[in-house]
Amino acid sequence: MRMPFKRYEIGKVFRDGLVKTGRFREFIQCDVDIVGASSMLAEAELISMASEAFDRLGLAVAIHLNNRKLLTGLLKVMGIGEEQAEDVMLSLDKLEKIGLKGVCADLRERQVEEAVIERIAAFLQDGERSLASLAQRYEEPLVQEGARELSELFALVEGAGISAEVRFAPFLARGLSIYTGTVYEIFLQDGRITSSIGSGGRYDRIFSRDQQ
Repeated sequence: MRMPFKRYEIGKVFRDGLVKTGRFREFIQCDVDIVGASSMLAEAELISMASEAFDRLGLAVAIHLNNRKLLTGLLKVMGIGEEQAEDVMLSLDKLEKIGLKGVCADLRERQVEEAVIERIAAFLQDGERSLASLAQRYEEPLVQEGARELSELFALVEGAGISAEVRFAPFLARGLSIYTGTVYEIFLQDGRITSSIGSGGRYDRIFSRDQQ
């Protein structure tokens, strides 16, 4: 098979979990995938495609963008081990919706130690969260690798001249642990629907030639 392999599918899908405005139990979904591409060009192409699709639908969107390597590295800096990383990521992912107090309460419900919660709260109250400042401040290899990939992706997206607003969201994690790098969610700029209306990410290890 010639690589990279690109495919799309449009069909009916079903969702478990909470149903609310913009989140239906049954709906039509468009999936687009690229296999066999290590370059950030793959993410740039998918983000550009999504921006154009929503343009054609007459919807102004904002694309929130992060990298799981960078986020995992920040957790290591805070002294959070692998056994707690996933729970902490899922809580941090809710920061914009529930705020700092809500995140701390969610972490307690997940039985994260109070000392860890205090370190996370101190980090969140620290202020500066730009991509450049995080890369400059922390020498942790995962932070540096994630920041390099994001910087490359932002440059590619800017060069593509897409109309969507693209923002760095340092605590965006997405709900699935399969993601290994880039993650993004797409929101309506006017806020009519608060849930994301599109999303994606890179998952390099979900399958391979060696798997049966």
